[in-house]
Amino acid sequence: MRKYLSIKSASKLLKLTKSLLLLILTISLFSCKSYYKSYYQVDTEKEISNEKLNELNNSGKYLIIHDNTSAYKLTNFEINDNILSGIAEDLPKEHRLYTVTFRDKKNPYEPKNKAVLNEIHIYTTQSLQLNQPIEIPINNIFKIEIYNKDKNATTKSWVFSTLGTGLGIYIILGILLLVGIFAFMVAAG
Repeated sequence: MRKYLSIKSASKLLKLTKSLLLLILTISLFSCKSYYKSYYQVDTEKEISNEKLNELNNSGKYLIIHDNTSAYKLTNFEINDNILSGIAEDLPKEHRLYTVTFRDKKNPYEPKNKAVLNEIHIYTTQSLQLNQPIEIPINNIFKIEIYNKDKNATTKSWVFSTLGTGLGIYIILGILLLVGIFAFMVAAG
């Protein structure tokens, strides 16, 4: 003797399936924050000169100076006779988040932390002390990094995340449709 699902049982199966799939869809949509990423790129300056340092200082970007162990906010910046001078102050929290970068990889940042897009990092071999005046000969500066938004990587991330989410929604709706058809066929006998 063959047993068939009753319409009531098939309806319960369909409701349960819908509920589970909607739960999965809701969780995936609310976790999309992890899919949509923003990136910054690091441009390294090769030419280090009085003119280049003055140009960077006048750019309006936030200046951060690094020695071998720490990073500091650079204030009262001046450049005279191939000597960079200023004061190494405590680096605020929002500028401490992205002091380590990857030249050959994407550098992600949280969109709420846009301060990273306004930073210039100057690296020196000379030791620095917090809240002390500094004088650094230009030849002791071995690298300058300028952070900017990586529009290409950010756009790709957002486009592919949107396409993936849309595809996931269509797959879930397709599964719901198939389960509904199956439940109807079983109930109809």
